Formats: sequence, structure tokens, C-alpha cells
Amino acid sequence: MPSARHPDTLKPPPRGFTLMEVMVVLVLIGIITSMAVIGFGGGRADSLQEESRRLAVLMQLASEEAILTARPLGLRFDEEGYRFLQYEEQRWRVLEEDPQLRPRALPEFLRLELLLEGQSAEPAGLLAQGEEDEDRLLPEILFMETGELTPFELLIRAEEVEDHYRISGDINGVLDLQSRGE
Repeated sequence: MPSARHPDTLKPPPRGFTLMEVMVVLVLIGIITSMAVIGFGGGRADSLQEESRRLAVLMQLASEEAILTARPLGLRFDEEGYRFLQYEEQRWRVLEEDPQLRPRALPEFLRLELLLEGQSAEPAGLLAQGEEDEDRLLPEILFMETGELTPFELLIRAEEVEDHYRISGDINGVLDLQSRGE
């Protein structure tokens, strides 16, 4: 005897995805994309902004530390980055052990242009075939114990990025960071 089929058994099997399945896949794609962006970072423009802000904050810290310790500090730039110096025992020494004011390297694609009294000052670089001459190590920017500093403008640029940053300081110790489009 033929069995009577129930109307639900005559339906074809469902095809495609439910709305819930599509939503779950979209959420997963969003999470994976977010992780990829965080992992790769924002690129050169973000690095330019981060390094410019870091340098401005460290310069402010050096200025305040010079006042608090009643000893002048200095800042010296070279092709690879920058170093803070402290005047002690009649000479300038690199602050190697200071956790904040330690020497810092810049990413290879960042370029610094220092202007002192409106004139371009080339980075001093290393002396005597890669060996530092401690007796001739001089800062390009001074942070005095009185709060004064060497007036300067520092332009920070990144290769393949239109914007640049400008840190300026006046003799009264006022530091300013500005972002500029080219």
C-alpha cells in the first residue's frame, strides 16, 4: 500500500544561506580586517605623526628636567635619529641610561630639517669615522636651567607623504607642534 506523504516531506531541501549565517560571516570578515589593519599599522603617515609627537613631548620633558635639575640639557640630531645630552664635568655626555631621554633612532623614511636662526643646519652626524669624539660632542638645541632654549624650527617629513610636521621653539622655552599639508 502506498504510503501517504506528508506535505512537509515534499519540499525541496533549502538552498543558499540563512540571514543569520550571512551575518556571522560578515562579522568574522570585519574582525579579521580590523586585526589586519592593526597588525600592519597605519603606514608612513601614522609613523610620521607618532614620531613627531614623541619628539615634541620629549623636548618638553627635557626643558622641564633642565629647570628641575638646574643643569642644562641639549639635543643633537644625526642621520639616524637624535640624542639628548647633559652637561656634566665640563663636557656634554649622551643620556644613555635615561629611560625617556635615551638616544632614539628614526625610521629610515623620515627626514629632519633643523633651522637655527632661519638657516638650515645639517645634522651633525658622527665624528672621526664612526667614532664619537666626546670632547667635541655639542648639542644643536640647548634647554637651559632658566627655561630658555635655542630658538629653532624642526621640519619632520616622510618619504611619499604629503604632510609634514613642524616643531618650533622660541627663546622663552615655548614649544609648538604643528601639522602642515604641502
